[in-house]
Amino acid sequence: MKPDHHYILELMQQEFGLSGELCALPGYADDNFRLDGAEQSFVIKFASANADPGEQQMQNAVLEHLQVNCPDINLPRPQQNLNGQTLIKVDLFGQQRLLRVLSYIEGKVYANVEQPDRELQTAVGQLLGQIDVALADFHHAAATRTIDWDLAQLQRLRPWVGCINDPKVRDSVNRAMDDFDHYIIPAAAELPTQVVHNDANDYNIVVNDKAEGGYALSLIDFGDMVHTIRVAELAVALPYIMFGRSDPVASAAAVISGYKDWAPLMPVELELLYYLINGRLCNSLIMSSRTAAQQPEDEYIMISAKPAVALLEFMQKLGKELFLLQMDVG
Repeated sequence: MKPDHHYILELMQQEFGLSGELCALPGYADDNFRLDGAEQSFVIKFASANADPGEQQMQNAVLEHLQVNCPDINLPRPQQNLNGQTLIKVDLFGQQRLLRVLSYIEGKVYANVEQPDRELQTAVGQLLGQIDVALADFHHAAATRTIDWDLAQLQRLRPWVGCINDPKVRDSVNRAMDDFDHYIIPAAAELPTQVVHNDANDYNIVVNDKAEGGYALSLIDFGDMVHTIRVAELAVALPYIMFGRSDPVASAAAVISGYKDWAPLMPVELELLYYLINGRLCNSLIMSSRTAAQQPEDEYIMISAKPAVALLEFMQKLGKELFLLQMDVG
């Protein structure tokens, strides 16, 4: 059962002293709402019933860390309740749910930008690079965890490849998973590791125009953050920048170039990026297919399936050598 609006408004007033207009927001696991107050808007996040308290606390901790280390990026800010707490437990229809309230980031999500130009794509890379530099010294016990969306743990998903109904797509995924086994697993020890956001998809990047020109970007939803290989940050983000583009490799190159403005990449990270991008596409397709089989009524789950199929086909036809040649970011 979903929380009703009347209850949420009462809860916000009692716990946070906040009031306003309420509307539901999409979410993969949490129940999310937007509260528009007289002067400011907020995101209300009811964690799933089985959410780990340490992981919820980690999401607040990383935002507080970035607020200090990336003060020029407008990121969500955890809000304290009237007792000074940023994470509280509430009763919701007989279930204990963890609740957080964050400042709402105004702007347009990247997915709704009709014609993203190279400047914007470069800015996405700069955003991720700046955040990863700031996260290099962020440590939290909850970040070392086993999650289905950790690219370094991709082979955990092998048993669910069969959930992909289309045999052609299933074959493409199996070939990409084989490449991952052959090229990524043996080289894993050479790849730098740290905590990363791990979910810079086109609905989690928020775009605003600067008055003086250019773009001011933000990143939302830190729910998939994990301690993993650093280059996973790019491998996760790049497919969403490449989807539907006339020259997807040039789009990827712009992001990588921007990332390197802040965070230089090791040669081995660039060398393996092709396989990691394909691995992320497999990750998305397996998870989407598995979850869609369990929840066929939820359209949000399959939002990236079709472009992921098309991009994986494009990448496998292109091959690693041409990908690196066309990317030419050195």
